[in-house]
Amino acid sequence: EDIALAIEDHYKPRFAGDELPRGDVGTVVALADKLETLVGLFGIGALPTGDRDPFALRRHALGVIRMLLEKQLPIDLLGMVHAARQIHDDSALRVLHVLDTISQGTGAQAQMQRQMAPDTEDAVMGFFFDRLAVMLKDSGHSPQAVDAVLSLKPTLLRDVPTRLDAVRAFTALPEAPAL
Repeated sequence: EDIALAIEDHYKPRFAGDELPRGDVGTVVALADKLETLVGLFGIGALPTGDRDPFALRRHALGVIRMLLEKQLPIDLLGMVHAARQIHDDSALRVLHVLDTISQGTGAQAQMQRQMAPDTEDAVMGFFFDRLAVMLKDSGHSPQAVDAVLSLKPTLLRDVPTRLDAVRAFTALPEAPAL
């Protein structure tokens, strides 16, 4: 039953407001699946544009953000993105090795040298912070508070609500406008 629930849960959240995975296994698999998709597609340049998002990358990013925030997970977002990137790089090397072995050094490896863009991790992190900023502003936080908190690029997203509360408390002080 636990495995069946985890398989079902790894698709969650499927849309805005959908429930999050129920258990730890489902949450881990959902995070891994969404991160692998984001890093892989960003790595080959398949980014969402304007209102086009054929691979639902915005939904995947919001799902990761919601799981990290709402479940208050002590997981470093940059560390997860880096791990997903490493998995893609390792897989590509294994494929290249197999192709080179099969082709007996006839250049198959040179034909497969299509590597992930070097700025993939930065691009994915920027995408996460853009999605997070929109989500926080839509939930009623002031743009100034959101910008102040996200300017530090916090990679432990569970700390973001506490930081927003601190900024809100500071701005309520009589000294705040002068500072």
